[in-house]
Amino acid sequence: MTTWVIVNLNAAGGSARRVWTDLEPRMRDAFGNFEVAVTSSSDELAPLFSHAYSRGLSRVVGVGGDGTNHSLINALHGLTEREPAAKSVAYGMIPVGTGRDWARATGVPLDPVQAVAYLAEAQPTPTDVGVVQYTAADGSTQRRHFLNIGSAGLSADVVRRVNRARYRRPWTFLAASLNAILDYRVREVRVTLDDEVIHDGRTLLVVAANGTTFGHGMKVAPEASPHDGQLDVIIMHDCGRVAAVNLLNKVYTGAHLSSPFVRAARGHALRLTSQTPLDLELDGEYFSGTDLLYTVEPGLLSLLVRP
Repeated sequence: MTTWVIVNLNAAGGSARRVWTDLEPRMRDAFGNFEVAVTSSSDELAPLFSHAYSRGLSRVVGVGGDGTNHSLINALHGLTEREPAAKSVAYGMIPVGTGRDWARATGVPLDPVQAVAYLAEAQPTPTDVGVVQYTAADGSTQRRHFLNIGSAGLSADVVRRVNRARYRRPWTFLAASLNAILDYRVREVRVTLDDEVIHDGRTLLVVAANGTTFGHGMKVAPEASPHDGQLDVIIMHDCGRVAAVNLLNKVYTGAHLSSPFVRAARGHALRLTSQTPLDLELDGEYFSGTDLLYTVEPGLLSLLVRP
């Protein structure tokens, strides 16, 4: 077996490389020999994975945050489209980033040293992956996978603010959320789940959840599972700024689900339509588009999970 460790230089303001310097000896003890690739752009990943696969790639370990997960699973999917047998390649992560919400949702330790020990005992487990198809500003149809959460509306504006921050601190997501609530322009959105219209009107946020948590610990979909073949859907109606701030506080514990401004559902295909482009985020990465269709591909990823 050949393990490749992909270190994302951009994660956590560039601290991933410093973390990796301390972790590499521990990884050698846990995994033996492996290859290391240091990247700064997702454009580097497709040729890297093709090269790694030609050398017997069997496992990928990402060192970075949720955005690193997003880039790596999309690159892995691209590899499997070129080389179908590559679907057996297992993926694991050492969380180093601002949010680290996929780690929070799946039980991977947030401490990198403990995460190495976790991966040493982990086994490949079939895991669902979300997919969104949308129309981009240039009229092209885009299709991207997401590991944790895909959402549209206020959350995407929060992500845009966080990603622009020069320095990121534990409270960066909270501050960005409060500022976004004050400035966000609510959209009219029609929400269709498995061919049934479940909401049509002013909408603050729509979440398609494969994992439970986003925004640095907000339990937006506490019942979501990446092993049930479905997406958990959370809709927050327009409720005014004061009520939105109150809801924000409740999201950290999952108590927002009892609010009359929130609807929760579960299904396989979620479509969002709007007269204007919607801001959207996928695993903490910002995009924009219209006519969004979220689906789930059960067991698409072989994820390293500790029993």
